[in-house]
Amino acid sequence: KAYLERGLIFLLTSNLSGAIRDFSKAIQHNPNESDAYYGRGFCRQLTRNYERAIKDYLESIRIKPEDPRPHNSLGNIYSILGNIANAFSSYQRAIALSPYEGTFRASMVRVLYKLNRPQEAFEYEQLLRFD
Repeated sequence: KAYLERGLIFLLTSNLSGAIRDFSKAIQHNPNESDAYYGRGFCRQLTRNYERAIKDYLESIRIKPEDPRPHNSLGNIYSILGNIANAFSSYQRAIALSPYEGTFRASMVRVLYKLNRPQEAFEYEQLLRFD
């Protein structure tokens, strides 16, 4: 747990290389630590290392599929890369796991507009107003 906690501290202080190093060490010590994969994926996403971030998020999901965060983060990367169908699916899973999380629904609004589904986007926007 010490590497995981220090990785989070490095992430919060914007020391991404230190965070990646400690998240990787946490994974070496416990290959089933989903939060370490998620943290490392988040750092890799911030450094635009999208392919490796995707792998980390997918591993985090494999270990702990009920965690909505890696689903949403995966959707963000897919959206950046122009893979809107996969972004939509990832956001759907995140929302299904955490239906009241406004940031997940806001991500869905953006992707629905990209999919040219303005009515559904509008409905999600209305839900966001009540948060």
